[in-house]
Amino acid sequence: MQRKTAVAVLLIVGLIGAWFTGVFSENLSDEEQIRAAIHRVAEGAERADINAAIEPFSQVYNDSEGLDRRGIYGLLWSQFKKRGPIRVWMSAIDVQIDRQAAIARFDAALLEGEKGAFVGIPVNADLLTFEVDLAEENNEWLIVGHSRAPAWVLPDQTH
Repeated sequence: MQRKTAVAVLLIVGLIGAWFTGVFSENLSDEEQIRAAIHRVAEGAERADINAAIEPFSQVYNDSEGLDRRGIYGLLWSQFKKRGPIRVWMSAIDVQIDRQAAIARFDAALLEGEKGAFVGIPVNADLLTFEVDLAEENNEWLIVGHSRAPAWVLPDQTH
């Protein structure tokens, strides 16, 4: 009897949790949904979870380097295999929305650790400025393109 009661309580708690998650996720503003999509990519990268990292990308993704969604998947796969763990630090995300299109801008530091080790002391780091294009598809904000550039350029020391 106690086991059935425990299972029933867990089921009820699970249903309440699912209801709260649904209620709160539906109440997120467009800006919060866009930021959440970008954070899902970063979290997937930190876990080297290709499916989590690619999930917020639209099927019509296409960027200035000629990569489509399939190309991004391949790029992520090769980077995860080559680099090992990646730690992602992101600045605040500036979001501008124009109807069903949006642009998100932020800086990100990508810290690479030793292959097969937890990222402690980085062996390599990149600091990049990202501009991410998003579109609302079926009431969900998805990434449709992006560009990136070094966050800063060192001054020319030759003169």
